Amino acid sequence: MWCMYHGKLPAGDMTVPRALSLARLADAYAIENVLLAATQWLNQQASLTCDDALSMVSAPYGVCERLQERALDRFREQLGDLDLAMNITWWRGKLMALPEAALIALLSDDRLAVAAESTVAATAVYWSEQQGLETVPDAVAGCIRLRQLHPAGFIATVAQYFPQWTPRMLALLWQSIAPTTWTSLELFDEVPQVLLDTSDGLRRASCISAAKVKATVSLSAIQARMSRIEPKGGIIRDQRPTPRYYGGYWWNADFALCFTNPGVCSVDVIVSTANGDIGDYMCACVQFLCNGRAATDKLVRCEELHSGFQVFSNFFDIELKDGRTDSLEKWANKSGDISIEVIIQLR
Repeated sequence: MWCMYHGKLPAGDMTVPRALSLARLADAYAIENVLLAATQWLNQQASLTCDDALSMVSAPYGVCERLQERALDRFREQLGDLDLAMNITWWRGKLMALPEAALIALLSDDRLAVAAESTVAATAVYWSEQQGLETVPDAVAGCIRLRQLHPAGFIATVAQYFPQWTPRMLALLWQSIAPTTWTSLELFDEVPQVLLDTSDGLRRASCISAAKVKATVSLSAIQARMSRIEPKGGIIRDQRPTPRYYGGYWWNADFALCFTNPGVCSVDVIVSTANGDIGDYMCACVQFLCNGRAATDKLVRCEELHSGFQVFSNFFDIELKDGRTDSLEKWANKSGDISIEVIIQLR
């Protein structure tokens, strides 16, 4: 009541939650002078916590429309690099909690940095799943810059979430990847509006230009698996590796044993994504780096990746027999662990 009669906020200690509460009440009861005073105070704050910004963009429309740009500036400070934000659990949670209007404003912003446009598509899918939606809303899907999303790549893995991407749209997109043909889309009959409306602007590049993951296994773990009464191949690890987000995928690398004959096996390396097996839709370059016990023992391999689950067989070109791991010792450190750094870069 005091605010309504005086047309300003109390001179005492004012906080973002308190000002936001006043703005909500003023909006609900159409008290314009209080709503104006509260939102002006909020927009004048030099700094906002992420929780404060999230509360602001989650406010009713009458309040949010006056605050959204100021709140989104706070999100852009931390979420401006989408691949980086997705790798930080806390920020990823805040991103998934954004209201639809705030997510649209963020994903459509030309200042947003990504490693690839597939990052934007994947974020839209993850957000929709968090909201309990089976498909991505049209307005969110409209933020994806289809010209930068190769139809034979990531688009094939997520098309089920985008009813807007009809077979005709994908066919036309395939024909119009080249810059010289993109502008001629309007010459086609019945071009889907989603294709005509997509932005052709290039986004800023993420600071994450490749996924860097590590696979580690101990010689003792290999020996224990080989020494079983009924040895069994498959993934072998001492602890679960930490996946890395890049380009719309969660990347992993693991060691595995492959038994070629009774008592004879080799060590494989598996590069996979948490997105599941996506067949031959991926195109990436993979570099493997392994430092041995001696300074001169260095292994570097470059391979092509065409699947969301690809096995690089007999990685060390060594056959292990009779439960012995002696031949692998040159690739282990003094603690008996073998580590391989894996660098994946999408093409």
